Amino acid sequence: MAEQLADDGKDPYATIVKGTLDLGQTAAGLYEKNADLLAEGGLDSAEAIEKCFLNNFVGLGFATVNGDVLRFRPPVNRFLDVCLELGTARSGEESESPAEVSDGN
Repeated sequence: MAEQLADDGKDPYATIVKGTLDLGQTAAGLYEKNADLLAEGGLDSAEAIEKCFLNNFVGLGFATVNGDVLRFRPPVNRFLDVCLELGTARSGEESESPAEVSDGN
């Protein structure tokens, strides 16, 4: 992706960290320039690349999609989300423990 952005005359760092990308256009460009390599990895179409973005970057919380606009989130946001998820899970476990103990008596 960084190579494609540079080839398109864009600053890869600024675009990925601070900008937005058209999801469909980015996937199509990546596939057009790297079809053979991507096919070896199981991505045999631009649609497969879009699905990969959605499942991986978005699914894991590293990016958001609004319509067809892909925006990468700052890494610290993802780190904080993981911490909050772990904290919520831990709080849920702690609140369930007394109920589980009392049910067994």
